Amino acid sequence: MKNFRIIFLFKAITGITAMFAQESVYEKECRIIDGYINSGDFVGGIDYLKQKIAIYDSSESFLDSNYSFYQQELGKLYYYIGEFNLAEKAIIESINFDKDLLGERSDDYISGLSVLSELYREMGLYEKSLSISKQLSLLYSQIEITDSTGYAYFLNNAGALYLSIGNLSNAEIYFDSAKIICNNLFSENHPDVAPLLNNLGHFYKEKGQYAKAEKSYLKMMEIDKRHFGDHHVIIAQDLSNLGVLNSTIGNFALAEKQLNLAKNIYEDNNDKRLGYVYTLSNLVVIHLLRNELSEAELLCNNALKITDTLVVKSHDINTSLLSRLSNIYYSRKDYEHAIAILSESTEILRSTNPYHIDLVNQLYNMGRSYDDLKENGVCNHYP
Repeated sequence: MKNFRIIFLFKAITGITAMFAQESVYEKECRIIDGYINSGDFVGGIDYLKQKIAIYDSSESFLDSNYSFYQQELGKLYYYIGEFNLAEKAIIESINFDKDLLGERSDDYISGLSVLSELYREMGLYEKSLSISKQLSLLYSQIEITDSTGYAYFLNNAGALYLSIGNLSNAEIYFDSAKIICNNLFSENHPDVAPLLNNLGHFYKEKGQYAKAEKSYLKMMEIDKRHFGDHHVIIAQDLSNLGVLNSTIGNFALAEKQLNLAKNIYEDNNDKRLGYVYTLSNLVVIHLLRNELSEAELLCNNALKITDTLVVKSHDINTSLLSRLSNIYYSRKDYEHAIAILSESTEILRSTNPYHIDLVNQLYNMGRSYDDLKENGVCNHYP
């Protein structure tokens, strides 16, 4: 399971001079909001931003760019707590405001589109995300900005999007471009390098280049520990990524240790959102390999209950969990339930990405289950 690092920019500095009388005020606002995020107090950050927005909503004066800034940051925090519909609403409000006030080529408008595209990718709405990503690519070509932080983040997010839909060749093109710009903009230990290292780790793992993947993940965790400490949910995500990698290459004992460490950090921080779900899903794999089916089923069902409130049905975490639940039933020789669950998962994949490798794998597993039913005299034909 790929556990992406979502990349969110504060509104571009270019547009900030119109927002605040003094740049130091903007820096203060960023520091306050960043403090809520780094401490994991997302609800506190939401309350803070809603109070700021309420001042504008209750005023009859003309809305300035402060309003858009607060709406966009509110959308990001809603994302962090899994309130995707509220996140989408706030971010779109920010985008429309910036479009009317500053125009489609403004840094603030482009930043808002980047956030919305990334939100849709995280929700599994890949067509919507891809449409906005193509719009962003066109805008960047028109304004000819190729060496900015915002452009580097766009390239990284676009690479993550193509990796999500299984297009490794396009993902590599975007990641390579992002690497060049990040090398020019940041030192190797800069915290803004970590999201790229995260996605590169996923990319190398998908290509079977496990040594490169491990190097990327370990460097990312080194940077994150300097910035967040040892017990932040970001470190849980890093450990989860390493656990998946070690599981892939057969180091199951180390993988289980890393995944349980990640699970404990998430639980200690009372954070049971997507990162936690990915960790549970990857622990399911370990239990399946050991034929610990009851433990695997419990974790899988718990994860599915969480995703019901977090993401749309088409999200890849849902299809992966359903596939793993099907494997549990198959291991119990309950082929009919295995087929029913795989049918649900494959229909989701067919409707969202009919060429994804996961669909091929699931169709193979479905055929395997029908073969076993046929051998047992239960099923004499393929549907």
